[in-house]
Amino acid sequence: MVPFELILLNGILLLVVGFVLGWFTLRGRRSRASHTKNPEPSRARLGNTLSDQLGNTLSEIEKDVADHAEGIRSFGDQLKATESSPESLSEISGDSLSGVRKTNRSFIDRTERNMRIIPKETEGGRKEFADLRSSLRTHLDGSEELDQSLSLSESAGSAEQERLILMETIESLLKSKEHLESSLHTAQKHIQIQEGQLKEAEHEARHDQLTRLPNRRMFEERLTQLQTRFEIRGRVYSCLMIDLDKFKPINDEFGHAAGDAVLSVLAHLLRTMMPELENIARLGGDEFAVLLPDKNLSQARFVAIRLRDRIVKVSVKHDEHDLKFTVSIGAAEVAEGEKREDLLRRADEALYGAKRAGRNGICVYGEHDPDLSDSSSCESPDRDSVAVGTPLIAKRR
Repeated sequence: MVPFELILLNGILLLVVGFVLGWFTLRGRRSRASHTKNPEPSRARLGNTLSDQLGNTLSEIEKDVADHAEGIRSFGDQLKATESSPESLSEISGDSLSGVRKTNRSFIDRTERNMRIIPKETEGGRKEFADLRSSLRTHLDGSEELDQSLSLSESAGSAEQERLILMETIESLLKSKEHLESSLHTAQKHIQIQEGQLKEAEHEARHDQLTRLPNRRMFEERLTQLQTRFEIRGRVYSCLMIDLDKFKPINDEFGHAAGDAVLSVLAHLLRTMMPELENIARLGGDEFAVLLPDKNLSQARFVAIRLRDRIVKVSVKHDEHDLKFTVSIGAAEVAEGEKREDLLRRADEALYGAKRAGRNGICVYGEHDPDLSDSSSCESPDRDSVAVGTPLIAKRR
């Protein structure tokens, strides 16, 4: 018969093993999830981080150089005070001398570490950084000489010789400090220019060049944010897909400049009617999208109607013509248990339904209206009130 203690021990071991295995499994899932939710940063964003690090390093070096110069200048003033009586040099050779040497040594060590952050020419560094590294090295060499002079001050041949050596070293070091400050200013100015370029590159990578609206990349980032918020907090959102009607005939008949003008005017209308720019995007070509946080399908339909009715009243001036255009709009609301791709698919299907229903129309994709071939889920204004699907042209008076 198995003792009770042995049965109890086996039970405890099984519980421990189960807990350890469960912990490793959960950790692995969290690790995979973190890789999924945190994509690799863009080059512009990574460059911005490196630029910030370099800028902080240069600021630290600048402060260290100023503090170091102030310290040795104060020590130099003490040395000057002994010029009329070299024998009094021994009065500052105790704690004060030790303190100056310690401060100088600390400056050398910190600056040596910070120099590792400054890029070399062989690492793609620019001339400004090469000059800075050279100035820093000269200043550090002077600081090393000062350290040696301080360490040998007590064993110098005479007090006057000791004072002269220290004064000469300090004077040389303060001169190199002036050149170093100039190199630091030049390098910092270059970093400011580089930061501006990186920010511009990041903006260009996330915005459409013609309309200045967010592009597909930024749209997908925003879509992911709203989807995550919906899954965690249950806050609904909707999506409008907008497509220009008969856009190709405008390009073919009036040229691409006219087409660009129409796209720009539509983008301007979207900006003026939507409260947040981050929720608008040009996905490509003549297709736009609008995300509507905290709006259900009924509210999204109302926004779509306002957009369509506003757009149909607008004309684009091009050469001697006033061009009018229309759009088709598809709307969909996020649904429980679906991914963001499912929402976009339904909004796209609604858009195609609006196109099939006669253009210049709106289709909403509801949970109970999956078959968009049924025109009951779509609406279009009276064809007699507007030339649906074709650009209207009027001679400018």
